[in-house]
Amino acid sequence: MSTLPIFFMKLTEREKTMRKFSLIYIILSALGALTVYSYVFADTIIFLICVVSVSALWWFSVSDCLTREISALLVYAAIGILFLLRFYALCSMAVHRVPWFLLKTILVFLAFRILSNHFKGRIGNGDFDVAFILYLCVDIIGLLYAFFAACILIFIRSLPIILKNHKNLKSYSVPLIPYLYAGYITVLLFEKGLIFI
Repeated sequence: MSTLPIFFMKLTEREKTMRKFSLIYIILSALGALTVYSYVFADTIIFLICVVSVSALWWFSVSDCLTREISALLVYAAIGILFLLRFYALCSMAVHRVPWFLLKTILVFLAFRILSNHFKGRIGNGDFDVAFILYLCVDIIGLLYAFFAACILIFIRSLPIILKNHKNLKSYSVPLIPYLYAGYITVLLFEKGLIFI
């Protein structure tokens, strides 16, 4: 009999956690659906880039919130699909830009690998892979806008924790991918010209 209240207390804590994550899932899903809907009447290749990127980033956001890990196989599958979509679009519409796109993509990928190794232990490898996905979709300018929006959202979320526990911040960490996703959605909704071919 004495274990019954403890069981209910643990269940209540679990429910609170699940409610918090359920609300996050609903918000992320609604934002993604709104974004994809705003690109329904765009060019087919741009719509496909939007659908693939928003779907993949939503999945990675949920995974990052729950486990702080994302599947490397899924990340590189998304990178491959988005690269092929962009490459196809460039070949069909602006073939003269293909060599520059290939060179720039290789350089950005290598730069993210170097940054990933440099910040190992402080920023996850998956965060740089997701940033590369954003680069494939909205180029460097859009990536910077999305990162800036993500930083603002992280600051807003973390400010109460920073003010309350300013001496214990070394143990505090934030999953970055959901905020990058929200920043990316913001860029897609407000700067439609950034998905370019």
